[in-house]
Amino acid sequence: MYAKKSLSASIILSIFLVVALIAYTGCEGSKTEPIVPAPTTPVEPPAPLVLNGYVKDAVTLGGIQGATVILANESGEILTTLATDNTGNYQYDVSNIPSARLKVSAAAASYGAKVVAATIDKDNYTAQVPTTYLIKLKGVTQSVSATSGGQVGTTTTESVTTKQVSVDVPPGALATNTDISVAPITVNNTVPLPATSNKVVTAAANFEPTGITFSQPVTVSFPLPYISTPGKTMSVYRLNPVTLEWETRGTATVDADGTSASTQITGFSSWTVADDGSISITSVNTNEPDAAEQVVAKGQTISHSYTPILSVTPKTGTVSEKWVRNIITQTDAFDDYDLRYDDQGNILAVSISYTASPQPPLPEEYQDDLDGDGVDDHYNPDFPTQRGTWVWSAVVQRFKVAVTASLSAGETSADVVATLKVYKKVRDQWVWVPKHDQGVGG
Repeated sequence: MYAKKSLSASIILSIFLVVALIAYTGCEGSKTEPIVPAPTTPVEPPAPLVLNGYVKDAVTLGGIQGATVILANESGEILTTLATDNTGNYQYDVSNIPSARLKVSAAAASYGAKVVAATIDKDNYTAQVPTTYLIKLKGVTQSVSATSGGQVGTTTTESVTTKQVSVDVPPGALATNTDISVAPITVNNTVPLPATSNKVVTAAANFEPTGITFSQPVTVSFPLPYISTPGKTMSVYRLNPVTLEWETRGTATVDADGTSASTQITGFSSWTVADDGSISITSVNTNEPDAAEQVVAKGQTISHSYTPILSVTPKTGTVSEKWVRNIITQTDAFDDYDLRYDDQGNILAVSISYTASPQPPLPEEYQDDLDGDGVDDHYNPDFPTQRGTWVWSAVVQRFKVAVTASLSAGETSADVVATLKVYKKVRDQWVWVPKHDQGVGG
């Protein structure tokens, strides 16, 4: 009896343990494993966005070493001042600068100064700046006696007179005998005045040695590009070599015949005389084709003459057409054409190599096994028996750029039409280059 009870108890205990085990296993199986976050892959920071530019001699196209380059934002705040290397190159990290247009000013010893615009595009992560071309100034150098003084001068091409741009050094102004240099600067070979000044540069010149000071003022005289009123005063500016901006330095007085203006200065640098005036661009047409399209082979260059055709209709006064041409080609209307000038302001020819975009795969309709060797050859469906090669090429075309403007300066005003012929790439395409005198079976 006792054995039966023990057996029954054992069976009941076994059943209980099995049920408990099943229940426990079910509970464990229904539990949710804790979520372990996947390790995060560190995001690679974008490569630095670098503005990469060059300052070159406008004639030789060689890089200018040691040129001063100043980058400023649209409000005029200077971001940095750089110096070019032995190739004329400068670089600046603009990764932290928002999309904007930057003013890039450049100058070098014995050269003019120029301003170009750099474009920072954060959406496409690009930074572009055109090459800055500076012209080496040409003038005259003469030794001036400290005891007796003297005058140094040279002619300019932007005036209505044969008078010279000159400096008159009085006796005793110099501590020792000194070589004095005077070089005229055309208005398109220097930095413009701020638009807010409501002034236009009428004449500019560089006097050296830069930094020299005189014990008493010296007189500088600037020939004018139009006849002005005798006794009238014009504004005088000095180019600050640190900021490359014009700074007000008093006034100049128009001489008795109205063809030049004179002022006194106590130090040398680049100086300019400016008159009340403005340049208003009334229209710009850049999309009028002037010649047939032209395919440019790889490595081929096209020479641009870039000689502007200028029509000046004076409304009041007599004005130098060369001065008008130079001042118009310095405006924003011509910013996109990478113009460079000689020391008289004439636009120099350039040779540009046009490059096609990265080559896409050759379309299937341009391929066929012409030899029966199992390898596709280049094939032209329009000339099925002709052997040749498809070449991915740039296609360029010459366009006429027409700019109309209204100019007023002092006693003169004029309507101006400036026309420039330029080449532009219009597209890339496959171009068939036949192998002459060779058919499919050749």
